[in-house]
Amino acid sequence: SDGGTAIFNNKVGIGTSSPSYQLDVQGAGNSRIQVKNTSVTGEAQFHHDGNGDLYIKNSVSGRNQIFFNDGSEAMRIDASGNVGIGVSSPATTLHIDSGGTPTTIRIDGDTEASILLNDHGGSAKAYKIGTNISSNDGHLEFKDMTANAERMRIDTSGKVGIGTTSPTRQMSVENTLASGGGSIGITSSDSSTSGSL
Repeated sequence: SDGGTAIFNNKVGIGTSSPSYQLDVQGAGNSRIQVKNTSVTGEAQFHHDGNGDLYIKNSVSGRNQIFFNDGSEAMRIDASGNVGIGVSSPATTLHIDSGGTPTTIRIDGDTEASILLNDHGGSAKAYKIGTNISSNDGHLEFKDMTANAERMRIDTSGKVGIGTTSPTRQMSVENTLASGGGSIGITSSDSSTSGSL
């Protein structure tokens, strides 16, 4: 034992005289493990704060956090916060490349399985795409969450419904937006001719 460091049965304790693991670091408030390369400005820290939150920090400006699995890179977070899985230079917030095999994002749920698209900018609007959003029928639904209104669905037999939750044809369209006229508008490219069904 030397000050706040103890070695016990091949276990190293920092801030504790009874280490439970090969390396056991304890301390009141903020407990940190720091790794620093002296050839760069900044350091890497593994940090457990006083609230119990866990931080993994790379303070070297403009660099990445890279995660390896089985000897190969599995994921990285670049300096701008973009996440890359299977790609070393992510171009968007989440960029996935499976390297020649099918790339699939899978969402499972016991009731609803969906994706929420939420634009909270100047023209705030939210849409949800998924199954079993309004009812537990297995239909693929497109819902305007801002207006709390379904816009379209595809049922389990492949029928498409617009303005109806129970399509009876390959495509069923019901006019729910305007009184009079048809449900489907057709206009020529130069707007000189138009009609409706």
